Amino acid sequence: MERLLTMDKEQFISEMQAQVRQILGRVADAVNNAPTGNVISASEIAVRDAMAELRQRAAGVVSHPL
Repeated sequence: MERLLTMDKEQFISEMQAQVRQILGRVADAVNNAPTGNVISASEIAVRDAMAELRQRAAGVVSHPL
């Protein structure tokens, strides 16, 4: 079986940094905009969706490197 090609770790990090910051900003906004006493249930869907988007973006960078 042939070995899979490895990615350039520094290039991957460089390509993902801005996207990670954007997603984490959305997570912070969701938490900050949730009502007091209801932070988890009021923000969990937005946080879940943002993290799923980050996972998809990362997979896209890995599967289509420059």
